Amino acid sequence: MQDIILSIDNKEILNEILYYSIDYLIESTKQKNVPIKKLSHKFGFSNPDEFENSIKFISNLYRQYILEMISEAELLSHFAHFNSDFQQSVLDVFTVRRNEIEAFLIDEHNARKNDLLISFDWDIRWILGSSNMASLRTQIANLILNCKTSKSSDLKTIQMELSREQIDKLINVLEKCDEQLSSRES
Repeated sequence: MQDIILSIDNKEILNEILYYSIDYLIESTKQKNVPIKKLSHKFGFSNPDEFENSIKFISNLYRQYILEMISEAELLSHFAHFNSDFQQSVLDVFTVRRNEIEAFLIDEHNARKNDLLISFDWDIRWILGSSNMASLRTQIANLILNCKTSKSSDLKTIQMELSREQIDKLINVLEKCDEQLSSRES
């Protein structure tokens, strides 16, 4: 690893690599779809595997650092061949992205045992008839829950149709949950 990073003498390139390492850690690189081969050449690595191993190593260091498995001195010891300005960049990039890393790790932890609601969407529709009745005229809500699972980085979609009474029950249950969570925080 140190032989790879020793060849970096440009602070801007180092910062880009550090930012990309955090993107890799929080899994936002999957959304960008930039080929590793292209990035490895851009950053001056001789082959994509060397670049990918470096990114994984740095992202793992950041994970250990934020989880307090290693100290700041231990983190910087992996970059001991850099001057103090470059070492400060390692800390500065971490500080700038700390909230993103924390949020990702909290979501990752919460999704280990149960699905974690990431987002939802809803709409209301009129059902004018069904196969049983020619004229039904009832209103339903279509609720779509996008959940993160521990088994996959892809979102799991749960879709349901609810009548007005079912929506009222759901809202009551959610309000009770909110009250219980609020009382625990106090």
